[in-house]
Amino acid sequence: MSLKEEDLFDYQVQHDLISLGWIHTHPSQTSFLSSVDLHTQCSYQLMMNEAIAIVCAPKYKQTGIFSLTRPYGLQYIADCSEAGFHPHPEEPPLYEVCCSCNWFVGSMEYVEWNTILTVTAKRHLKY
Repeated sequence: MSLKEEDLFDYQVQHDLISLGWIHTHPSQTSFLSSVDLHTQCSYQLMMNEAIAIVCAPKYKQTGIFSLTRPYGLQYIADCSEAGFHPHPEEPPLYEVCCSCNWFVGSMEYVEWNTILTVTAKRHLKY
């Protein structure tokens, strides 16, 4: 079952939740932000400066939580007009690790800035 965006928005309103960013996997790679990921993160971070990207790398049992560096990385990617996978300079850094996590069986908790972030996955929403 796929959910409409309106359903997700309604769920967030009903439970007093906000979107803090996005999550995806790199099934055969380590946890990092690719050039496409940088552009996706930019769109989230332009709307909310605190937005994060969570990248799960199951092959390497890694999960990273990233954000674009401010102001350099955010502005650099916002000004980049290229699409698809393409190179970006490595220095100065365009993104930074907010938190990295080890995998736990069953569930994961991310602790950063004295806050526990609970991830509610779309597939677990019941209507």
